[in-house]
Amino acid sequence: MGPKAARAMYVVLFTLSMLSSWVLRDYARPLIKELPWIKIHHAATGKDPTAAWCGEQAVLRVSMAQFVFFLALAALTVGVRHANDGRNAVHLKGWWLKLILWVGLIFGSFFLPEGAVNGYRYVAKAGSAIFLLVQVLILLDFAYEWNENWVARDEDRWFAALFAASASCYVGVIVLAGLSFAYFSHCSINVFFITISLLIVLVITMASLHPRAHNGSLLPAAVISLYCMYLCFSAMTSEPDTCNGMPGASTSETFLAAGLAVTLLSVVYSALRAGSSTVMSTEGSSDAKADEYEALQHSDKGGRSSTGADDSDDEEELGAIGERREDADDEDDPMDIKQVPYNYSFFHLIFACAACYYAMLLTDWGDLTHHQDKDTINVGWASVWVKVICEWVTAGIFLWTLVAPSVVQGREF
Repeated sequence: MGPKAARAMYVVLFTLSMLSSWVLRDYARPLIKELPWIKIHHAATGKDPTAAWCGEQAVLRVSMAQFVFFLALAALTVGVRHANDGRNAVHLKGWWLKLILWVGLIFGSFFLPEGAVNGYRYVAKAGSAIFLLVQVLILLDFAYEWNENWVARDEDRWFAALFAASASCYVGVIVLAGLSFAYFSHCSINVFFITISLLIVLVITMASLHPRAHNGSLLPAAVISLYCMYLCFSAMTSEPDTCNGMPGASTSETFLAAGLAVTLLSVVYSALRAGSSTVMSTEGSSDAKADEYEALQHSDKGGRSSTGADDSDDEEELGAIGERREDADDEDDPMDIKQVPYNYSFFHLIFACAACYYAMLLTDWGDLTHHQDKDTINVGWASVWVKVICEWVTAGIFLWTLVAPSVVQGREF
């Protein structure tokens, strides 16, 4: 199995675990109450465990199993940079063994004492914070890369497209601000959130257009402005009480289905993108490099297709790769045939943090005392403040990218 196929398999396992956590939280409580650890808790407290407690324990245990699974893989693949490293097989092979381990960890987690799960709760909060930070860095990298790619084309139509994209983002900001005032301004705390968000938009836009701003440009500022305003709006929709001006959304089946799909997909996408990108990894790479890696591995096996005929497309691709390699120094050539296409250890570490994050989403950041309604995700005051703080941190990091080169000279940003 090649690196791209292996990456897809890990995504499937992660997605299954996340969906299983959600199902167990909302639909398997009668079964959960019959498990040994529930009965032990019942005997110790003399009270019947609540539905919220059962759901929270189920989510945390499945999440903990995924955290251990991916953290173990991350530890086993630390420093794997070349295909001839024996630990390369840890990432690419042994799928039946991995599947047995994956299922065993989930099953075994339900027999752990409650104290172990309560300890993991704090680990999950820390892991979630790391995952949210990586999400912000991924977004910043995307915004700058988008701007650089279009500016590099140096054509009037691409500059027009840049302006149109920037304008569209700011229109989105205005729309979200209008909806926020219309539905949520009856609470003073929401007025505070909206006002701060609009000030953030103004500050980062002006800062990005300042002559001394490093790589200052309107498009990255527009993207970050839209994201910050979205986080503000999303935070207010997560409010569980009368401050939420859209209470009907929590009972709309269509809205719930769409919200669940977007939330779950965003977690998977962020983990996948971060785990195989170069944003926080010095050894990361792209899908193109993964394709070249697999093509080169194929050439080592004879370079022939399954029909026995020469594969002319592979030969042309390998020839192009070879020409690029000849132009580079052998010692520092990033296209070395034996170099892995992305950082395996970092990939698994990001998925371990993502497992922490979905546990927090499903349990209102580790507290289901006032349980969310069935099928809801990321609702509660803890979720509100996490989103608001994430918005402020995003704006702060973006402003730092503009001023850091002037403050800390001699370093590359």
